[in-house]
Amino acid sequence: RGALTNHFFPSPTGPAGMRRAASLCWMVLAASLAPPAAGRKVFVIVAEGCSGSSWVGVEARKIMIDVFGLPMREVEDWELTKNEKNPFFEETQDIGSAVRRVVDADSSPILLKSLTTDYKKETLRDVFRELDARMAYVHRQNGLNREICAVKDCFASATRLMAQVDDSGAPRPCSSRRFAGRLGNNGTSSERVMVLNPATLADYLRGRLDLSRRRLHKLRSHGLVTDQGDLIAYEKLAAFEYDHDAVDESAAEWIRLMTAFGIANQTSTPDLRAYLASRAGALPKRPPNSHLVVNALDVKTALVATGDSALADMVEL
Repeated sequence: RGALTNHFFPSPTGPAGMRRAASLCWMVLAASLAPPAAGRKVFVIVAEGCSGSSWVGVEARKIMIDVFGLPMREVEDWELTKNEKNPFFEETQDIGSAVRRVVDADSSPILLKSLTTDYKKETLRDVFRELDARMAYVHRQNGLNREICAVKDCFASATRLMAQVDDSGAPRPCSSRRFAGRLGNNGTSSERVMVLNPATLADYLRGRLDLSRRRLHKLRSHGLVTDQGDLIAYEKLAAFEYDHDAVDESAAEWIRLMTAFGIANQTSTPDLRAYLASRAGALPKRPPNSHLVVNALDVKTALVATGDSALADMVEL
């Protein structure tokens, strides 16, 4: 027993002994101060296109560093579940193996962004389970705003529902603000749009919400989302930036997201709230979406007629 004790807990005599004792004390102290989920390396924001997930990822990383003390890793591009964005895909020809190569290249925790449709690939499901990744599914509550964003980016699904219009209000060829350089056009964020058939919009928006919840359920069934109730709302996460009075709402939603990551619980709320409060109201309130939709009154009338206030409120007059 003495030999074993001396091996692990050497008598602190002489410079070497003192260094080993100091090192041991530091390891014990570091373990006691380690942030939640210090042993977990991979966190993933799962979202659909135009859900605000890029902003959420930037803010989540800041919060993980500044509030929870995680030494988050820097990456050039966080959408590493995409073949074309993962530097190891060309070599491995398997996106699961390529993601693992990225994760194993550095011991620091990493935050990734992934589309909900990525998990149709068994190789990705397997590697994220093996890595004990924690995921949070972020969703845009205002489905109309999501579709406005999507038609500005010329997503095929949205262009069947809406069209960009010219100054006279007539539909025109789609110009993407997001992919302008790639597509050789000059889309901006100021294009106005038209809902092609307001009477069908309600069923479409309900269907999109139902699809998001089915996808969340599917991720749960794969064991990938474990600590999240309903969809996490982008609007609630972002509310503090526009309104000092929305800090509590935002803090509660951020706690939901960080709990899904396994690094927070309700006792974390005061620190997170103070962090958000220090940055609250930094942006002017957004204009209503009706200034972008040329037939907003027709759309509002159609959604009010459903008797569903949540749908009707999606048109901001």
